[in-house]
Amino acid sequence: MAIEKDKVQVDFSHLIHNVHNNAKMYGRNLDKSAEAAHAIVQDNCTTCHIESEQLTEWNNWTRIPTMETCSSCHTDIDFKTGQGHPQQVDNSNCIACHNASWTETLHTSAFSEKKAFINQYGMSATLVANKATADDKSATLSVTIVDANGTAIDATSIVSKIQRLETITNVGPNFPIMGYNPSPGSGLAKVTKDLVKVGLLQTDVTVADGKLVYTIPSLPFGSGDTDTAFSFLGLEMCNDGSQAIDCADGVATTSMKAELTHATYSGNAPSYRHIDSVNFGSCESCHGETFELHKGYHAGFIMTEQLGRELNGKMTVGVDGCVTCHTPDGTYASGANQGALEMKLHSVHGEQGIIKDCTQCHDDFNLDAFKVKGALATSAGLYTTPITATCASCHGFDDISQHATSQGAIVNGSYQEANDAAQLETCFYCHAPSIGNHTQVKL
Repeated sequence: MAIEKDKVQVDFSHLIHNVHNNAKMYGRNLDKSAEAAHAIVQDNCTTCHIESEQLTEWNNWTRIPTMETCSSCHTDIDFKTGQGHPQQVDNSNCIACHNASWTETLHTSAFSEKKAFINQYGMSATLVANKATADDKSATLSVTIVDANGTAIDATSIVSKIQRLETITNVGPNFPIMGYNPSPGSGLAKVTKDLVKVGLLQTDVTVADGKLVYTIPSLPFGSGDTDTAFSFLGLEMCNDGSQAIDCADGVATTSMKAELTHATYSGNAPSYRHIDSVNFGSCESCHGETFELHKGYHAGFIMTEQLGRELNGKMTVGVDGCVTCHTPDGTYASGANQGALEMKLHSVHGEQGIIKDCTQCHDDFNLDAFKVKGALATSAGLYTTPITATCASCHGFDDISQHATSQGAIVNGSYQEANDAAQLETCFYCHAPSIGNHTQVKL
């Protein structure tokens, strides 16, 4: 198709595909890759093409195929010269071959199969503080693989089909004290352990009563929030598209339902991170139900009801498990990429121009959550008091720094001074943000 800027590339049905898959871009950007947008939809047509009573023409994509629309993804076709497709000069005969049901099946079957496969398996996990002696801070993680009905499967029968079963453990759900890298506060980093990798049990992992078992040698249990440790688990399985198969070179893999489990040293009920601000349903509205979060570096995490807790009478899937890695100390860049969960989603979606309104992602603002937070890493090795750090991840540090510091905030200071001042910010003396009006102030 024509590549001139004022030709087919600016037609919406062509443009929207170009910028959401990495087959090609548009106009002067044809040599670039739409990596960010491609990562959102992962070439899943059903992420955007969903049935809607409001959008009565939602299914036109199957009923009205055109050269212009199809060539936005199928870049190896030149209709006018007959390259890669029988030669044609207009769209009058497309429907003769590409009928609606065939078009829909062809474009959605892979994702329907993927969803069906994901639903075949799940995990159930427990984390228990051992306390064998007064000084014993070890904890035992046990993982059960379950089928679609929730029935336990003996791990020995399925280990060979697991590409990776990854576990990440931290302490203190509301303000984790173990960093992605060693935290200046505790001197400790999160505990990561693959229980299975490429079909093989890993070192120090056993199978007992059909469960995968690993003992974490020591965790920094304390009082209050740090009485609770929590583990986030990702499962990646080898498959042929419809059923699990033994792992080998070239075999496809799919991320499965993630799991989250808590344990306390005291034996009392665990503390949980709040999930009344953002639930993963907001994320799914853009990313789709089979979004393989972080697949590649990680096993990948499919966020489903398996992670849910009841909230106001409704089962809610939160993003609370993400803080095992997205710690207050940041992630791999130790704050340089604003990796703390309180900031990461703002900074990434803001840079991509996605954020237009708080209600896109937020169900509510839990302002009380700041009462149990400390310093957040906002630059490499530098820290900011938590309210200011969170607000600045959208508004920009340069824009609010002077005002925030006049109200008790520390901006890009040392860990110690920002942590000491964490509860001294007076932002909410005047500001009363809500998702309907996040600039609201008390008069």
